[in-house]
Amino acid sequence: MIEVPSIAFESGEHSRFYGAKVIVFVGGKIITILRDDFPSIPYPNHWDLPGGGREKNESAWDCAARECYEETSLRLVRNDVLWGRRFRSSPHDNWFFVARVLDQRAKDLVLGEEGQELRLMPVDAFLNHPRAVPHFQQRLADWISGLDARPEPS
Repeated sequence: MIEVPSIAFESGEHSRFYGAKVIVFVGGKIITILRDDFPSIPYPNHWDLPGGGREKNESAWDCAARECYEETSLRLVRNDVLWGRRFRSSPHDNWFFVARVLDQRAKDLVLGEEGQELRLMPVDAFLNHPRAVPHFQQRLADWISGLDARPEPS
């Protein structure tokens, strides 16, 4: 069953958020990107997930799917999404999605213009990696544990 609020697919100014990330499952692994090693960026040289900042008035899902394509050459479609949620944080909100694709669709992944390396990483390896972005490790662990139903913090 897909668990995504309809607003995740709505574009327009009324849907305010900064960016979106997506965990893409390919079998028992997830798509990860080793961030550039520039001291000027958050979490330099850490393992990250596809995603990034919103462009114009795109929907949260469109943002995540566009960023995934730009960073990995994988085109996600709405039917790939399993779950999504807006996370309220200061100074801006962000969306977090979980998607699944068949192995065949992910066979030709190509690293985009940002990052050092693209890797299909086992879920446990990402959850325990000392250089994975910590809040994405926590969101993945929470989703796996079924804690995604927690109310959003005010």
